[in-house]
Amino acid sequence: MNKLTSISVAALSAAVLTSCGSTPNVPYFDYRGTVYLDGGMGCSVEYAAGNASGMPYDLIAFPGNRNFENHFENQVLLMTVAFGLDDGQVPDVAFYDDWQGPNAIAMNRTLNGNYSRGTILFGGELLWREAIDVGGNDLNTVRIATILAHEFAHLAQFSRGYYVDVPTQELMADMMAGWAIGLLFSDEFVTDDRRRQRLLSEAARTMFDIGDYAFNSPNHHGTPQQREAAFELGLSMYYEGDVGRVNTAFRIARNAAPDIRRGSLNRDIRDYL
Repeated sequence: MNKLTSISVAALSAAVLTSCGSTPNVPYFDYRGTVYLDGGMGCSVEYAAGNASGMPYDLIAFPGNRNFENHFENQVLLMTVAFGLDDGQVPDVAFYDDWQGPNAIAMNRTLNGNYSRGTILFGGELLWREAIDVGGNDLNTVRIATILAHEFAHLAQFSRGYYVDVPTQELMADMMAGWAIGLLFSDEFVTDDRRRQRLLSEAARTMFDIGDYAFNSPNHHGTPQQREAAFELGLSMYYEGDVGRVNTAFRIARNAAPDIRRGSLNRDIRDYL
């Protein structure tokens, strides 16, 4: 089976091994100082930090050893390839003290103020919350990768001018995350069927776990059931819809997100192709 119409297996494999040549360079995780979220320019993986627009965040060093940092770098590089980014489009990636609660945030600007790429801020507490119960699963690769995919999806929204109500925007990002995880954990890369199914189930569980029921909050991100459904529809986009191009995945997710938001989702991905 070969569904990678724009992303070759060789390119993704090379991304794990090197940041040279045709694959994008991973940014160094050495930012320090304080960063402020611009109002309306940041999207978080969990709704709790949605009230933090304009609040200062202290940037920190990578909160783990070099082996863990290398592992995280590989995940970032895989996402840059999956989302079709080249060297000039790779976002800033930094870590911050998520003292308000474990979270990750995407911003529509780089840390130096440039609006052409964007930034992903990954909370130190969130990183360890997802990695702590490793269970022999390589630092919970799939849970960390799922959150990264969600944030990369926000950057794709920013670059395409996609701004809607918060729940729809978040659910659309969840669906894009499902597509990316389906691609990166496909049978080309995880050949053991049972292990792959366990990983994909854990990824879907990740999205369920970060759902909320804060219906009256302007920062409501979607219920656990909605977020899991969006993610699973994204998986279907790859496994059943044969979608390998990020622009196609974006278009389908944009079409389906309002139905997920309204609770009228048709789970047949072909209806959104």
